[in-house]
Amino acid sequence: MSIQISYKSSSPKKSSNNLILFVDEKFNIIPIKKDISPSEFSYINELLKTSDLSKYLTKSTTDFKIQEKKTSSLLNCYINYFLLDKDYFYDVLNCNDPAIKEMQKELFTRLIKPLFLPVISLSLCFLLLYPKENSNYKFSRVWIFSLGFLIIIFSEITSPLTVRNFLYFKLSLVIPFVIFIIQYIFLFNIINRYKKL
Repeated sequence: MSIQISYKSSSPKKSSNNLILFVDEKFNIIPIKKDISPSEFSYINELLKTSDLSKYLTKSTTDFKIQEKKTSSLLNCYINYFLLDKDYFYDVLNCNDPAIKEMQKELFTRLIKPLFLPVISLSLCFLLLYPKENSNYKFSRVWIFSLGFLIIIFSEITSPLTVRNFLYFKLSLVIPFVIFIIQYIFLFNIINRYKKL
C-alpha cells in the first residue's frame, strides 16, 4: 500500500490500493485516525517522526503586494497616514512607513502616467499644421516625432524620481499639466496665425 500525504481540509476517500491522507500544515494526523487501521496509523506516525518534513513546508513569505491593492485604498492610506499624519490609519500589512516609496511609485503609475497620453496626443496635433507641400514638412515630422519621443522618455524618467522625495512626487503631479498647457498655447497661437493669413 502506498501513502500520499497532502495538505487539504476535505476527508479522504478510501480505495483498495492507494490511500491519500489529508493533513493540516503541521502534519497533524489525529483527524485521520478514524479512516485507517491502527497499524497503518502507527506506521504513518513513525514515518512522520523519522522523516525530514521541512522540504514539504513552504519557504515563501506571504506578504501583500501594493500592485494588487485598489487605488482607492492606496489613496486613502497615502492621504490620511502619510500626508495628514493620522496615526489611526496605521496597519502593519497595508499602511506603514516602509511602504511609502512603493506606494508613491504605484500611485504615479496608476494616476499620473496616464496623464502623459493627452500630452503626446496634443503633440501629434502639430502634424496637422504642416501640409506636404510645405518646404519644412520633413523637418517638422522629425521634430514632432522627437518631441513625442522626449515626452515618453521624460514620463519614464520621472517614475523612479517620485520614490526619492516628496518634492519630486509633487512635481510629477504638475509636470503633465504644465507641458499640456504650454503645447496647447503654442498650438493655439500657430492656428490663429494661419487663420489671419
